[in-house]
Amino acid sequence: MLKREELATPTSCINKAAPDEPVFVLRGKDLCSAYAVRQWANVAEQGGHHGPEKIAHARAWADEMEAYAHRAAIAAAGATA
Repeated sequence: MLKREELATPTSCINKAAPDEPVFVLRGKDLCSAYAVRQWANVAEQGGHHGPEKIAHARAWADEMEAYAHRAAIAAAGATA
């Protein structure tokens, strides 16, 4: 979910979290984030912790994050050249 959607959606993961609940945010520009999400999806799938729709959604977002990270890296390299 995009940041603006996450914050605007009352039922989003971040908005459903309790005020004292620990959360961990992965940003799209982080080159490790897509890998971490894919690993989460694998563990969730193997353990039967979440349904196939949620796992497929996570994997699709991992693809989006990976593409974004590559675009951001290219843009950053161009800015420093």
